[in-house]
Amino acid sequence: MPGVFSVINVFHDLVSKRYHVMGLENEVKTDAKYNGEIAKDGLFTPSGFKRFMR
Repeated sequence: MPGVFSVINVFHDLVSKRYHVMGLENEVKTDAKYNGEIAKDGLFTPSGFKRFMR
């Protein structure tokens, strides 16, 4: 499905003069690999997430 999405997000804190950048990619070229499995609904619960992170 075609769409538009941001590649990186930059957040600036002008008061403390800090910034945070999300979404930067490594310079090493790699192919995105997906296993094609569909996530089960049980993964999208707090306990399911805890089990996934073990």
